[in-house]
Amino acid sequence: MRMCKQGFHAAAMLAALAVSGMWASSARSEPPKVSSYRAVLAPVLPAVVRVLVDIGEPAPPLAVVERQGTRSSRPGPRAYDGSGSGVIFDAAKGLLLTNNHVIEGVSSVAVELPDGRLFRGRIRGVDPATDLALIEIPPDRLPAATLDTEDGLEVGDLVLSAGYPFGLEQTISMGIVSGLGRSSGQAYEELIQTDARINPGSSGGALIDARGHVVGITNASYLDDLNDETGINYAIPSGLALRIARQLADAGEVSRPAVGAEVRSLTPSIARALELGPPAGILVTAVRIGLAADRAGLKTGDIIVEIDGRPARRASQFRNAVSISDTKREVKLTVMRDRGRREMKVALDGKPKNRLNRFGAVFAPRPEAGAKGVVVVDLEPSIAGFYSDEKQTAASGLAVGDILVGINTRPIDDLAALASSGPGDEDVVLAVRRGEARILLPLEEER
Repeated sequence: MRMCKQGFHAAAMLAALAVSGMWASSARSEPPKVSSYRAVLAPVLPAVVRVLVDIGEPAPPLAVVERQGTRSSRPGPRAYDGSGSGVIFDAAKGLLLTNNHVIEGVSSVAVELPDGRLFRGRIRGVDPATDLALIEIPPDRLPAATLDTEDGLEVGDLVLSAGYPFGLEQTISMGIVSGLGRSSGQAYEELIQTDARINPGSSGGALIDARGHVVGITNASYLDDLNDETGINYAIPSGLALRIARQLADAGEVSRPAVGAEVRSLTPSIARALELGPPAGILVTAVRIGLAADRAGLKTGDIIVEIDGRPARRASQFRNAVSISDTKREVKLTVMRDRGRREMKVALDGKPKNRLNRFGAVFAPRPEAGAKGVVVVDLEPSIAGFYSDEKQTAASGLAVGDILVGINTRPIDDLAALASSGPGDEDVVLAVRRGEARILLPLEEER
């Protein structure tokens, strides 16, 4: 028995040693924990810049700005009225992205690099619909960041934000991707949600992934007291930002094709009401006759389940795909109709021609040969041929389909007559045909 006991104890000790050895081996085999992100950030941070703006009369130019590219001895806050952040993405052309709200209404722009150099900036174009702006500076030995266009970001991925919050020097925050495809209510948004801090002054900065690629342009305009408490922050995806930047660089504006379809995300309540089963896709709620969606065969009631081979889940995906395209001229759709799948291609028309914006509406010539008057085809803001889901009339009282035939005592036979009828200082009365009725819409001011 003693021998047996000793044998038992020996076996137990050997087993314990073996287990502890396995634990040690297991611990040694784990990948080392990351203690620093310097190597990830090193290629990006030189391209994350401070955007300085004057809002009123241009400030007297700093000597350092006149000597383009010299090191800055930037004095205190008086030098400029405000600041934000930006990301240089094209060193050869001196192009950088920031947010439109950073430079909106400013009289002058300057860009300060992390190495202290200060350049006068030129605004190449803005796109309020996505809150993006393109700035050009002299291409003098500039750094550049890589803007990721692979759309491979996933919830839970680690990200770092870089910018100049509250006018401080370049600041880094860390977090994860909390959500994708978020919206603030604008049409062209597929925002990245993150808990990495994005404070005022960081707008236009970089959201960086673990590979050192810029995956988003940060935006602090969505911040409020609730965001401060909950850690909800947003960035505009780099793929979308780069497509916008290319159009702004080429044309100074973003051309949005006239697609002619109204869509809504398919919610559980809508799916139940239409007896569609599990909600998956985008519901087509209206199609305009004669425009691109109609010519492609899209019908009211269709459910878009794929866009260019990718699952379709949100209305903003469709709007972005068909309305912000810098190279391709068609979009491939897979739709469900009568419980069957159909494939179709929507050929993009380019920017609508023969359109004129007045009185909160978009006017076009009447399609009938020789018909007098101009017809309301959309309401402002014009969103690529979409109806507004919520606003069915403009502030003036005009609605889609109205025919404008006169302003005060002047007949309006065509767009030229409408264009020549300047608002002036007088009150305005619109003469409109709506169906069989002729109505008058008084506007007390059109200034």
